[in-house]
Amino acid sequence: MASSERENGEELPQDNTCDACEPDEAQGATQICQDCAFSFCQLHAEEHSQRYRTHRMTDFVTPSGQRQASSQEDPKEEEVRKLERKKCEEHGEDLSLYCKEHEKIICVLCAVSGSHQKHDIITLKDAYEAMRNRDRIDLKVAMLEMVERLKFKSADPKI
Repeated sequence: MASSERENGEELPQDNTCDACEPDEAQGATQICQDCAFSFCQLHAEEHSQRYRTHRMTDFVTPSGQRQASSQEDPKEEEVRKLERKKCEEHGEDLSLYCKEHEKIICVLCAVSGSHQKHDIITLKDAYEAMRNRDRIDLKVAMLEMVERLKFKSADPKI
């Protein structure tokens, strides 16, 4: 659906982050492709330019009219920010595990003595690999299948 909106020339709201980065690790956008309307960090902008040589890349401009610089932060501050880990709101511990039942990132205390005590727990690395390797779902096909099932159910007099 998002790609069809972009193809029709409709602009999607920008969140000032790279559309190609993993959502939880998205870098700030520095470039935008004028042909496909995707925002990119410096690394992904270079990859996109190499792959699609005819696409026109321009500097990313925020809705307030400010240009995003490639590196606005001091490199040391950026390195510290990348190394900081998110903390559990309940226990203040690093979030290092994944609860499969609730599909949520949790800390060790949540897994051992908290609300996720007897759930299926895996490491973040394993969760990342599982998500990365899962089958891609074509949203349009899935929606059409759901509509067909609903039509079938609504036509059934027993329901």
